[in-house]
Amino acid sequence: MPFPKTLPNLKITLPERKRKITETKDAYFSFLENWDDEKILSEKEYKALILDKNDKVVCHISLGSKIVKQKAGLEEIFAIAKRQKGVKIIFGQNNPAGNVLPSAEQASFARKFKTCGDKLNVAVVDQLILSDRSYYSFADNGL
Repeated sequence: MPFPKTLPNLKITLPERKRKITETKDAYFSFLENWDDEKILSEKEYKALILDKNDKVVCHISLGSKIVKQKAGLEEIFAIAKRQKGVKIIFGQNNPAGNVLPSAEQASFARKFKTCGDKLNVAVVDQLILSDRSYYSFADNGL
């Protein structure tokens, strides 16, 4: 599959086994399994889990260290989800400093991501901000 031009650092990984995501900590551990241990502490990265209708991970998307926040970049992520037979997305980003509380910009982006998913018929079920030891879930906190 060719990489989208709007997301040049994108990498798609198909899991060896399809982990079922039933709660936030399942998503957190799935992200951690696919994060470079050194990068999680040194470099901000963005990722997404694509889930099927049974809440199983069908693919991991690594978006690199700079995500394109305009509509074209977001639509590419949702297009990949659909090609992989995904119906739900969980978005994740790390904070190398270890602070997992969201900034106003992160909260705004979470709303933008959810709105885009609603328009493209792929549910954004959560967004996590994570470190190597903890996470913040927008869904668990009502956002």
